[in-house]
Amino acid sequence: MAKPAEPRRLRWSVPRVDVSTNQWLDTQNDISQSLQLLIRESIQRDGYIDVVNRPIEQLPRRGRPPQSESELQATGAEPEAGTANTGAPVPARAEVQAVTEQAAQVGTQPAEVDEEPFIETPAQHLEPPVVKAAPSGLDAFLTH
Repeated sequence: MAKPAEPRRLRWSVPRVDVSTNQWLDTQNDISQSLQLLIRESIQRDGYIDVVNRPIEQLPRRGRPPQSESELQATGAEPEAGTANTGAPVPARAEVQAVTEQAAQVGTQPAEVDEEPFIETPAQHLEPPVVKAAPSGLDAFLTH
């Protein structure tokens, strides 16, 4: 009968001042298995690489497009459908006009579409903050 393979034993330390890592370690039922799962996630996501020296990829820009609605009006361009400063979908003017024309043919009036007014604030003239990806548990573990 084959003898089970001896596990590979590793020794590492975490500074006591690294409160987050120590708190995470304290919440694990099986630290060894938890670390194995984090390593597998890293391999699945990035492949077999040295995570300390992996290349950084910039995340896609999130939120409002850089061109403000007032700039669109100055150029005569139509705003894109589905964009509003509240995040709620707003139909494009062409869609509103088409619904109004269809309602006129039927002899009814459609409900009015509320478009919230665009209020420009001083913060919109500033550059957007640089957004960094939140590190995964493996990143925090390996960098501390």
